[in-house]
Amino acid sequence: MLLGELPVAQGLATAGEVKNALARQERYGGRIGEHLIDMGVLTKEMLEAALRRQYEQAVAILAREDLLARSRRRHGDDHPQTHWQRSQLASVLITGGRLTEALHLAQRAFAGLAKTLGPEHLWTKEAGRVIAEAATAIEGHTFHSALGDPAAVAAS
Repeated sequence: MLLGELPVAQGLATAGEVKNALARQERYGGRIGEHLIDMGVLTKEMLEAALRRQYEQAVAILAREDLLARSRRRHGDDHPQTHWQRSQLASVLITGGRLTEALHLAQRAFAGLAKTLGPEHLWTKEAGRVIAEAATAIEGHTFHSALGDPAAVAAS
């Protein structure tokens, strides 16, 4: 997720405020975060917290990618544990704004879990929930892109 998207996604700024900050950045240079602070949209503390959350999301994604790779090595690509790790990675990818990738992983996890454990198993149901969450996020993203939301367009 880009820095300009963070304050919008976290409800700290509007898409219009980010658009204005991007225009200032284009005109004067510098960093978008500095412009958001200069405009009074964010405080330095708010920006630091947003950056910290962005870093934490990246670390969570890397950790889940590592767990999936370990499961694939240990159990194989079509094992329930591997599908579960795939579903868990998809979940953190949603929070990181990687929606299409999350949806594909969740769908693959769901199909594998339904095949091996059945549709009523807790893991299968959880993978189904992740699919729904990713699809809803993609629909919202598409809606905002159609409206010309610069934060949504930048994520495309």
